[in-house]
Amino acid sequence: FIGVAVTSATVVIFGETIWDPVQLLSRFGNLWLLILSMFALMLATLTTNLAANVLAPSTAFSNFLPKLISLRVGGLITGILGIVMMPWKLVADPTGYIFTWLIGYSGLLGPIGGILVADYFLLRRTCLDLPGLYNPRGPYTYRAGVNPTAIGALVLAVLPNLP
Repeated sequence: FIGVAVTSATVVIFGETIWDPVQLLSRFGNLWLLILSMFALMLATLTTNLAANVLAPSTAFSNFLPKLISLRVGGLITGILGIVMMPWKLVADPTGYIFTWLIGYSGLLGPIGGILVADYFLLRRTCLDLPGLYNPRGPYTYRAGVNPTAIGALVLAVLPNLP
């Protein structure tokens, strides 16, 4: 909402639509207002990315090996993987981003979502054994925590999407 409101206000104030925060801040004449705005932009970017992009994988890593990986170590692993993936090269070229990342990701994420939906609605008929989800020897353990049927379905669903 704030982004839409600020962008709409730029039309009234500057006579043109400015959606890039850095370009908008370069129009400010007051140095202290610029410094305060850049600090607010930095803080908003940092807190949003920590909550949206670091916390979930950190938790996943720490849940994978809870005795060895703490939430902090999971965050470090996430950061290292983020650097190794070189996302700045991914988004440098729009066609590379769209055709490499988004289509490749959707070719994997679509089948995963389909398997989860089919398992929940068709196989389990929306009935889950909630205590069994947390029991290491529960009905969802399969083979060392991996469902071979789901892996087979994933492979069959992903194969047609490979180039």
